[in-house]
Amino acid sequence: MFLNLKDAQIPAVLIVFDKVVSAKPDFKKFWLLHSIEEPQIAGNKVTIRRTKNGDTGMLVNTVLLPEINNADIVPVGGPGKEFWVFGTNYPNEPRPGDDEANERGAWRVEISPKKAATEDYYLNVMQVARNDQKNLLPVKRIDGDQIVGVQMAGRIVTFSKNSQPLVTAFDVNVSEKGNYKYILTDLMPGKWQVMKNGKFFLTDVCVSEKDGVLSFEGTAGKYKFIRQTETNNKSRKSIQAG
Repeated sequence: MFLNLKDAQIPAVLIVFDKVVSAKPDFKKFWLLHSIEEPQIAGNKVTIRRTKNGDTGMLVNTVLLPEINNADIVPVGGPGKEFWVFGTNYPNEPRPGDDEANERGAWRVEISPKKAATEDYYLNVMQVARNDQKNLLPVKRIDGDQIVGVQMAGRIVTFSKNSQPLVTAFDVNVSEKGNYKYILTDLMPGKWQVMKNGKFFLTDVCVSEKDGVLSFEGTAGKYKFIRQTETNNKSRKSIQAG
């Protein structure tokens, strides 16, 4: 999910959610982030700066999943290891012509769960800024039975945890006070109802087949999202009538 924040200091954010399933739990999984210059790692944050040839960009990735106590975040690269793969370097010769930006790169970050499992989740939040930007946006993970998501920059963004379109009712709870733009992805097309703190908040909200996204603005609260069917539509009408 790409967010255009329309902010001069932090103009954009990219949120990437992945579910990876292997045939055996001992198959090692890696989430890769490639870079041209050496990445800096501090806790669950990876900072990549461009400083050569007058470049001034920076990308800061916050790893929300795997959780920090279950995550190996390792830099790979440098002289003799620019294209290192499991113990062997595979040199990638430059193509004819100038490559002033050195787009072939020389580094990457590998993110892996420490505990062996057949199913693993990755949730990464990448903020873009100038390489001298000091203050970045706080990032918080949101969890639910069927969803996982991110709270940041006055936005709530969620994804289906099993990577399949959501059909049954699910909850999203936001406790921190404020006004938010809610962006819920991976929804089954159709009409949805939104309840907030036990009361109907939005009804007959259309989710298109094209994007499967439901979006609206609202304050913090306990939200329930229900896909409208003939049965629950009749139920809603009877409640309103009563």
